[in-house]
Amino acid sequence: MEDEARSPHALVGQVAQLDRLDDSLVERLRHEALTAPAPWKAAYGDYQSGGWWTTSLMNASGDARDVRIGECTARPTDLLADMPVTAGLLADMGLSYMWVRLARLKANAFLWEHRDYDELDQVERHRLHIPLHTNSFAFLVTGGTKIHMTGGRIWRLTPSYAHGVCNLLGPDRIHLIADVYADDAYPHLAKQCELAPSSSETLRRLPRPRWRTSSRAPGAWPISATSTRPSSCCCGCSTPSPCRRAPVTT
Repeated sequence: MEDEARSPHALVGQVAQLDRLDDSLVERLRHEALTAPAPWKAAYGDYQSGGWWTTSLMNASGDARDVRIGECTARPTDLLADMPVTAGLLADMGLSYMWVRLARLKANAFLWEHRDYDELDQVERHRLHIPLHTNSFAFLVTGGTKIHMTGGRIWRLTPSYAHGVCNLLGPDRIHLIADVYADDAYPHLAKQCELAPSSSETLRRLPRPRWRTSSRAPGAWPISATSTRPSSCCCGCSTPSPCRRAPVTT
């Protein structure tokens, strides 16, 4: 089953570390992310606990306040003009961008388990994360494993797999996230993928409560008259968190 724990090697298809970044570059990127006049916007409220904010650096409209992800050939927003180091990195990577944004997850905030790209399956694309400001209690959870996305690396996430995110204690977790098309430049970036064992930890599986229902809303977790649902949230606690198929982007 998809939510069963997997080894780091088996998880590489879902989440992996790619290139390393120079420490001084990461520090300059972090400074821009923390000081730029970003119009942080809350979106996808049905799929989070509150505390998830994003602002766009490249999108279809050029407006940083436009944060609803969609198919497009991205162009720089007004915010990116105030972030020359970040703009330089994106240009140097030479990728074909669908959307680029900053994502901020506050302390004690959660994104419920979900899948992305379900409605964008006609063209191959990938999601890249660059952690800029994080802490050891911030986790991505996928494949029954919680993963701390450490700084200093470009990470690749395959968001069509069920995944969730949590920031248990803070401070804020801020990532640069780029959705990119699989063009000629992408294979060079992704030629070496790994997931260090020190970055991942298998979640402790709790007993699954049984529950009953006679009907379900369209798109809800598919269940029978007597069935089960996942019994742990992304931090491994006992809060139920069914997989939600929605265009939330983490």
